[in-house]
Parts: sequence; structure tokens; C-alpha cells
Amino acid sequence: MGQLTLRTRDGVRYFLDRKLKEEGFLVVFTTRLGGISQGSYATLNLSFKVGDEEERVIRNRSKLFDILNLPLQQLTCAEQVHGDRVFLVTKELAGRGAFSQESSISGTDAMITRETNLPLAMFYADCLPVILISSSQRIVAIVHAGWKGTYAEVSAKTLRQMRRQVRDNLEDLAVYFGPSIRGCCYQVDGELFGQFRKKFPLHSRSCFLERGSSYFLDLEQINRESLKIQGVEKTRMASLGYCTACHNDLYFSFRKSRRETGRQAGVVCIL
Repeated sequence: MGQLTLRTRDGVRYFLDRKLKEEGFLVVFTTRLGGISQGSYATLNLSFKVGDEEERVIRNRSKLFDILNLPLQQLTCAEQVHGDRVFLVTKELAGRGAFSQESSISGTDAMITRETNLPLAMFYADCLPVILISSSQRIVAIVHAGWKGTYAEVSAKTLRQMRRQVRDNLEDLAVYFGPSIRGCCYQVDGELFGQFRKKFPLHSRSCFLERGSSYFLDLEQINRESLKIQGVEKTRMASLGYCTACHNDLYFSFRKSRRETGRQAGVVCIL
């Protein structure tokens, strides 16, 4: 695995692992910049689910996928319901959710595939994007981990399902964390904070932060440590490190905007 570097093409700003692309895998995290959406969706909103004009979303997706040289008609998306269902995407399902929300894979927050030229995407505005790749086994996954999915250990469940697909042979697994709201900004109530502390007693204090009488969760750190418990080495995990709420100029953030807003994307594809 290499490093995620910022690129700009035709106004679209996104992060890409160039080294991994040379090995035949695409990992991309978009920003909010470079599209045509307006108002609270400005500008590169990539989700149908948030109230933006459908035609603008399609044009934004088309622009991004042209830049990435990926087939938009093969793009496969999930409904994203803040659950822990993991779905294996086969070539027969290619294109689900590419041009409408209604056709996306229902009730799903994580997808796995071993198919080539079948891009998977999820959409985020504070929730944590997680992408998992094994280049030797040619298998990839993408996860949408909000607090509910994180509590349900959706990332760890996705990893276990990947292992079942390849008979536990995932020594070269690489994990990428995209931009999400971090512990500096993700304030929660005391009850939820206590539930997380009880659910994850072995996780470090950096996952659960207290400042005076206020409580904060770091979704990336919780998912990172859950995957570490599953055997993923620290050196095999990469992160952009951006907080969406702190960097609302670069990313959509529902918490920062205090209203409906657009969604950036995580995209993974076996080339």
C-alpha cells in the first residue's frame, strides 16, 4: 500500500493511492469540490438520498467517473441504513444504485466484491468510510460506519466475511480510513458514551474523550482498534486524518452544517 495523495482534475479534488493503482486497484476519497450542485449541496454532492436534484447528482457522478476512467454504468451502491449488513456483490448486481437511489442494494452498509471493473461506492458526511483490500486475493470491500455501525462492529464483520471468502488468507490486507468527524468534534450524550465504553472495554482512551462535562467519540479510532483486535497490523492501516467538521470547506459535514447537506464518496475498484 502507498499513500493517499490529493489530486485535482477539471476542478475535482480527490485523494488517491497512486501506488495501489499501479498494482491494479483503485482507492479514492472525494472532497466536496468540483461539481455543479448548489446551495447546501455545493458542489460535488454524489448522493441521491439527500434532496439534491437527481440530474445534478448524475452529472457529478459522470464527471468523477470520467476523471477516474471508471464505467459509471457498473457503479454499485448500497442503501446505507446505519446497520451492519454485509453484502457480496457479484457481476449480476453491477449497476445497482448507479442512476437512482431506489435501485441500490437495500438494507446494506458494507459491500464486498471480487469482480473486476465493478466499482463500489458509499457516501458520507461525518460517518466513517472504510476500504479494505487484499491485492493477492483480489478482493475488496467498502464500509459505511456511523456510530450505529461502529457500535455493531460493521468493519470487523466485513473483515470476517472477506476472510471466509478467501479461506482466511488475508496476510496482505490493507485498510484505508477516509475523512470523518473525529474526537475533536463528535460530541455525544453521556448515555451513549457509557454504552460505547462498556461495549469496547479493551479499546484505548483515545477512542473515548472527556472534556469537563462533555463526551466525545472518535469513530476512526474505535474502528481502527476493532480491526487491530481482528489481527490487522497498524502498519497496514492508512488514514487521511481529516475531520469533516473541522474542514467543512473541503468536506460535507452534517454536524457542522446543522442541516441537510451533500455527501462525498469513497470508491474502490479492482481494475
